[in-house]
Amino acid sequence: METDLHRVIHSTQTLTDEHVAHFMRQILRGLAYLHSANVLHRDLKPSNILVTSTCEAKICDLGLARYVDYSKSKRIKWPSSDDGLVELTEYVVTRWYRAPEILLDGCRYGKPSDLWSAGCILGELLGRKPLFPGSSTINQLNRIFNVLGTPDTFYIAKIYKEAAQKWAHRQRRRSKIPFEELYSNANEQALDLLDKLLVYDPKQRITAVEALKHPYLREAFQSGTGDNIGDDETFYYNEAEQKEDQFVGKIDDSNEYVAETQQDMRNAVFEQVCHFHPEAREYEEHLKKQDEKFCVDPKTGKLVPINN
Repeated sequence: METDLHRVIHSTQTLTDEHVAHFMRQILRGLAYLHSANVLHRDLKPSNILVTSTCEAKICDLGLARYVDYSKSKRIKWPSSDDGLVELTEYVVTRWYRAPEILLDGCRYGKPSDLWSAGCILGELLGRKPLFPGSSTINQLNRIFNVLGTPDTFYIAKIYKEAAQKWAHRQRRRSKIPFEELYSNANEQALDLLDKLLVYDPKQRITAVEALKHPYLREAFQSGTGDNIGDDETFYYNEAEQKEDQFVGKIDDSNEYVAETQQDMRNAVFEQVCHFHPEAREYEEHLKKQDEKFCVDPKTGKLVPINN
């Protein structure tokens, strides 16, 4: 890959509406694929989007990505909410692209947090500069409030951390700035998609699959800058599953397994393989039984039957 999206955005290269739609379609397609496998990227930003000279984009740097096993996850309830959130590692995602639920609740977030990051990238593509370039957590939240307005009391009541909830209640009331004022030359449908991505409540935030069906990205397909959206859907679980699995179960990174030897690493890789392909364990047992029937002849170095 020749460059990354950060360099493209901050270069002198002209970015047309078709460019923006084409990049966003590829980013969201990649996110939909990750989310369909219950993988959270957790560090989506322009510098983690590799770009070729033909505008092919690839999501990279999965160093903070996490797989979540929903069958074993423990759902955590928000106050006054029927939907579960999850406890994950705090301080993931570069601050400028960090979702409000991470900034305010720290450990309770899920797939929608990646969609917030995608919204920040869309804003950066439209304005050729970061939308919320905060210098600290508080400054980051204030920059978000200055553009999107102060969250309503219904959302604030859902904040799990009491200190964060009290802080949010104390903030002066600010009104939302219409995106049309920030990006006066932008496509109306692009701004509508941006509006659906940058939603405070993660339950109400658009999913990656829903975003791919948005008119702005359908227009990109119809104008010849995208591929068939029907093909996209073959990669994903159905929408009901996408919506149901928005928020993830508890993951305690403090107890994360660390391989100390080469054999430990081999065992860990094998266990990961068995998680997705249980039949591998049966094959291992078969090989063990074969080992019990043969041994290596020290003279010839060949396998010979063991004489019982």
